[in-house]
Amino acid sequence: MIKRDELILQHLSLADKLAWIQIKYTRRIDVDELKSAAYMGLVLAADKYQDDISSFVTYATTKINGSMKDYVRELKWGTRNNRKKAVPLADYVKKESNISNVTEDLDPLEKKIISMYYEGGYTLKEIGKEIGLTESRVSQMLNQTRKTIKAEYAA
Repeated sequence: MIKRDELILQHLSLADKLAWIQIKYTRRIDVDELKSAAYMGLVLAADKYQDDISSFVTYATTKINGSMKDYVRELKWGTRNNRKKAVPLADYVKKESNISNVTEDLDPLEKKIISMYYEGGYTLKEIGKEIGLTESRVSQMLNQTRKTIKAEYAA
């Protein structure tokens, strides 16, 4: 039985390849964000894989694609009817004259991530290096912070 970490390392290129294929069908999403979702799917596949299911590549492909689709769905918040009316978070932040109006209730690290991403134009990788976190963790925190802000302003 191949160890989890070995499976992940051996199949990183599969996750990259699937993210580049998926980016053709998704608009307004950074490829690095989609890759983060693909990596999360790969880790999930490695955690749950059992030798007797099927080949790992087949199993991981399904999990990775599902993870990316889930991520894209999370970005499209609200009901189907509200999606057309909903203002994307990036547009809302850009419309505000001062980002601090949007982030006033967030903790300092969340504020820094939002500011660097939306105002500074940094990639998730660059933000991770700056604050000492992995790109994947920055992506998770950014997604959670988006949900928090959307929940506040949706009410």
